[in-house]
Amino acid sequence: MNRGKRAASKAAQILEGAKQAFYESGYDGASVDDIAAAAGVSKATIYKHFADKKALFAAMTREECETHGGHVFEVELKEEDVREALLKIARSYVNLILSDFAQSTFRLVVSETRQFPDIGRVFHDSAMGKGSQRLAHFLAGAVARGILDIDDIDLAAQQFLELCKADLFYKHLLGVKTEISKAEREHVVAKAVEVFWKAYAADQDGT
Repeated sequence: MNRGKRAASKAAQILEGAKQAFYESGYDGASVDDIAAAAGVSKATIYKHFADKKALFAAMTREECETHGGHVFEVELKEEDVREALLKIARSYVNLILSDFAQSTFRLVVSETRQFPDIGRVFHDSAMGKGSQRLAHFLAGAVARGILDIDDIDLAAQQFLELCKADLFYKHLLGVKTEISKAEREHVVAKAVEVFWKAYAADQDGT
């Protein structure tokens, strides 16, 4: 293994340990010693790859968001019926935001954002911002084909994502509802697309 691959492998090992420590203890509760122990490396090794705990937390957040959320908005407009594509996107997004990863990361980031605003920016840019941009690109293609009629595409992308959050996301986040059935998820997905379609479909008589 060459030096570059060894460094990448070691960084990945550190990030995995950081994930364990941060999710278990929070940002303040997880010391660099805790992260080193979880990763099976020395503190010196951590500081060789990351400037400080804040940089490590930001890198972990970015990596987790890109790993878990990168596939959600990967839809080729040319190969998909637009409404069916929106259903597919909504289904993937709802499943993502209800996952243990998303719920834990959201709680962790929100709890630390006031103290470390940069962490909130990293989370937004790696997760919500990037996803919204990909969705906006998809919607722009549908507008160009005359399938959707949207004057503010970026706002419409945000509206679609918020429709997908309706009801289940916050109930699950706050522990009001811990078990969510497939039927409940599908109901939110179907209604999100239905409302969005009624708002933005160019041909309101079409399907």
